[in-house]
Amino acid sequence: DTASDEAVKQAVAAATKGLGGGIDILVNAAANPGAAIPQAGLETLAATTLHGEMDTKVMGYVRCAREALPWLKKSGRGRVVNVGGMTARIVSEFRMTNGVVNAGVSNFTKHLAEQAGPRGITVNGCFILGLDGDGPDVFDEVFEFVQSSGLYEVQVTVMTAFPNAPLY
Repeated sequence: DTASDEAVKQAVAAATKGLGGGIDILVNAAANPGAAIPQAGLETLAATTLHGEMDTKVMGYVRCAREALPWLKKSGRGRVVNVGGMTARIVSEFRMTNGVVNAGVSNFTKHLAEQAGPRGITVNGCFILGLDGDGPDVFDEVFEFVQSSGLYEVQVTVMTAFPNAPLY
């Protein structure tokens, strides 16, 4: 549960113990499926909806990075991958919650890269294409966003279902 400081601390402690006393990579991909998030315009958006999504994803990424950073620094070559969404660039009444949250992820990723980079830790912004609502223009949108974000390392992937796993 990335919305819980204690749960994240316990997860990182268990991971370091299970991996022999260290962490080399952190992959942040916490989110609720987009279809499960009540989408609303500003006038009808419940504060608890936006707060819950920010706490799970943006603050969840912050919590995980904060707990893993000492281990990543210790290895001298750690890596953080933050999975975000292109809704950070899309202005749509029905994607406002996702957009605000993903913009927060993008901004946090940039700040983390600037702070962790000098310590030998690379930070990767990951963008998944092929989501509902993505059209051919998404490629140009991703390119423009990456150029303007200043991220040092970027990964672009296509939405892919894994065998026997639900895909929302």
